[in-house]
Parts: sequence; C-alpha cells; structure tokens
Amino acid sequence: MKITKGAFSRFTLPGRVKLVHQYGRLICSKIMEAKKIMVFKLCDFYVAIIKDIVRNCILEAHPVISQELLQFLIS
Repeated sequence: MKITKGAFSRFTLPGRVKLVHQYGRLICSKIMEAKKIMVFKLCDFYVAIIKDIVRNCILEAHPVISQELLQFLIS
C-alpha cells in the first residue's frame, strides 16, 4: 500500500496504530537521517504524521517509536 499525503488522517485509531507499526520505523529512520546530515526541512507529510501520532496518543501504543521520537524532539 502506498501512503500518500493526507491518507493517514482517514484511518481510524486502530488502523493508525497498525499503520504506525508498519511505517513507524521507516518514518523515524528518515527523521534521524535528515537530522544526522543537518537537513531540517522535513517533508510536510512526515511532520503531519508526527503531529497526528502525538495528537492521538499513539506513542503510548508503540513505545519503540515513542522513545525514538522523544529523543529526536528533545535533542
């Protein structure tokens, strides 16, 4: 399944949790890669997903992503 901008917001909460499980590591790795090479112009798509994840408390449903995102956000 190809994820397009705006598609994430159409999922129900359980669907989002599943989506985060599938794509969370990819998203986090892209964020970390962008940060590592000092490129802070993250794609709007990734930013929107992060905001959506935080807003819907999906971080609690996936502690691995929670840790990685928190480390990114506070560093």
